[in-house]
Amino acid sequence: RLLDSPGAGTELFPLETYIARMGLRYLDMVIIVTACRFTQTEVKLMEELLEHKVPFLLVRTKVDIDVWNNRQDNGHDEKRTLHQILSELKRNCPSTQPYLLSLRDITAYDFPKFLSDVFPCLQQERSNVHAGWDDAWTMPVVHSAPVALIQGRWHDGMGASYFVQGLEVH
Repeated sequence: RLLDSPGAGTELFPLETYIARMGLRYLDMVIIVTACRFTQTEVKLMEELLEHKVPFLLVRTKVDIDVWNNRQDNGHDEKRTLHQILSELKRNCPSTQPYLLSLRDITAYDFPKFLSDVFPCLQQERSNVHAGWDDAWTMPVVHSAPVALIQGRWHDGMGASYFVQGLEVH
């Protein structure tokens, strides 16, 4: 089961009580999703997860936007921008290999690896990353982009089919 929890460090979900309130220490894995700057909230959340021995993945979204902005503002190429992003993430969390994701292109950066690492039992029907997706399905606006990117029909190596719709897997 995949749960999309509200962000930590807000008035409604203070960081001090977030892990206990959300029950994160009882989960099999936590995916920390961040965009733009790596904040103290993510650092504290990772420390808490490490303390309670909860495995986690670190996902940095909107990398394509940062590549574009850094090219426009500073004349830096994609390689340099990606290096800067990875350096910051590794400085804040040296024990984890972060995933870099595009806002719009699910074939770019680390999304294919992220998807296979999070759902190792799933494989796509064809070599194209879009294979297995049912275009007739739509994603409600209220769900986050990472959840929206895994919607559709998937098949594992044993011939079983999985349907991901909203936050449910059937």
